[in-house]
Amino acid sequence: MTEQVINLRLFEDNEIDISLSLEGSDPELREPELRFVLSDLDDKEVGWLFKPNKDINGLVNVKIPKGPYAMNKDRTMQGTLEIIIGDRYFSPTSFAIKFISPVSIKALPLKENKTPFTVKAQISSRVVSQKL
Repeated sequence: MTEQVINLRLFEDNEIDISLSLEGSDPELREPELRFVLSDLDDKEVGWLFKPNKDINGLVNVKIPKGPYAMNKDRTMQGTLEIIIGDRYFSPTSFAIKFISPVSIKALPLKENKTPFTVKAQISSRVVSQKL
């Protein structure tokens, strides 16, 4: 694993772009199968596979949807691009991925500023008629 660290947002969908160049001459060269592996560094038996998309310019795009691998804040995992061509396996790059909490801002009033108000009412009464 290299020392490069990529920060991804916790509880959000994320994307990673990787530049890739495949060169060589093999008469039986098949279309490469790409996969991106997200490995938990604390639990070696847990990992997730994602199918990246590759464009004609050699850019590989990996979409990492929000999921259980990002449940712990500030957790560091390993991301590895794997390429399988026929019966050959290549792992040209791997890097650390850290899931960080998104920035949130909350503003709450410390004191409610209410101006007291008073109601004045004037009540008057008079007798209109009286029977005796």
